[in-house]
Amino acid sequence: MADHVTVLHVDDDQDFLELSAEFLERERGHIDVLTATSAGEGLETLDSEPVDCVVSDYQMPETDGLQFLEAVRVDHPNLPFILFTGKGSEELASDAISAGATDYLQKDTGTDRYALLANRIEHAVERYVAEQEIRETRQRFRKLLSNAADYIHVLDAEGTVEYVTPSVERVLGYEPSALVGDDAFEQVHPEDLEAAVREFESILDEPGAEATAELRARHADGSWRWLEVRERNLLSDPVIGGVVGNVRDVTERKEQQAEIDWHRAIIRNMGEGVYVFDADCGFQFVTFRAEDLSGISETNWRGRHLSYLSDIGVLSDDEVADIEDAIQRLLAGEADAERLELRPSLPEEAEIVEIRLQPFSIENRGEFVLGTTRDITEQTERKRDLERQNERLEEFASIVSHDLRNPLNVVEGTLELAEETGDP
Repeated sequence: MADHVTVLHVDDDQDFLELSAEFLERERGHIDVLTATSAGEGLETLDSEPVDCVVSDYQMPETDGLQFLEAVRVDHPNLPFILFTGKGSEELASDAISAGATDYLQKDTGTDRYALLANRIEHAVERYVAEQEIRETRQRFRKLLSNAADYIHVLDAEGTVEYVTPSVERVLGYEPSALVGDDAFEQVHPEDLEAAVREFESILDEPGAEATAELRARHADGSWRWLEVRERNLLSDPVIGGVVGNVRDVTERKEQQAEIDWHRAIIRNMGEGVYVFDADCGFQFVTFRAEDLSGISETNWRGRHLSYLSDIGVLSDDEVADIEDAIQRLLAGEADAERLELRPSLPEEAEIVEIRLQPFSIENRGEFVLGTTRDITEQTERKRDLERQNERLEEFASIVSHDLRNPLNVVEGTLELAEETGDP
């Protein structure tokens, strides 16, 4: 029961109002009584004061109790209204209840009548408060369900839609009434239908059993949306009596995952290793080549410090230090890119590896360095072979130049002598 109840008592007899107020407030200490001697005055009080219950006489000048009740119901359709009158008849009581009165009570002599009136007021207010809470709760849940990102449906054992929340229109574009009574699997993509039905049927024989499935469903505009459906068997529940499903649109997540998988496939098929270092020289990302180098899963590299490469013998301490120095220079803005040649112990077929480093940033996450590696052993060997060939050519040219210089000097001197002597 409420701690405090305000009652508006309307009666054209001022003395009766004062007596009634005194008895009610004495009978129930938490009841306060406001009084009005006419229906008009009573309506004014309702507009200006918070009131929990109205008690009204029937026979009043200008406006009787039923007419007053009708006026009250315009703005206060659920407010408790008790017709407390000296004119009593079954017909009047029936008319009062039909008109929307909460209760009907005849005036009588003796104080017991006020105790009874107090009880009727308390019961009426208690019921009103409870019903008001129910109405507010229903309204709250209706708004939540209407504006939720997910929607909820209830299916019978055959998969027929018995109920669906209004938010289905936001997810799939259908009015709820358009789906009720239909087979829920009619909108499922043909490629996903068999698995969806199998998951649904798997929980039918076990009360409380749950199943989750991802499937495509047809949107009202003809497109397909990816849905995550979590079903629970509540067929035996006396209130629900169906399979309850929470349905979430995961199309964006699926599309993002598909894009990630696509990029991952590209990276995996690159001939280069890709690494991301944070400001502390820790691995934040590695490609599959990390696993090739050490036999350790790429996920186990993440979070490890760069020195892990020297710990497992892939690089020397000096090479690790050179990479650390290059990373710090990039993060400090002292260079735009760095290139180093390394001689890792793994993989065995790679004698020389080139690592190229460049800085980049991610909003709200910080500064990082991207490193890409490639095996340049063959390229380096070709370069060395070319250098050796050039050296041999230079040596040959030097020898040929020396061997030809003397005969050429002899020819040149002989020509000059021939010119001077005229003797060919």
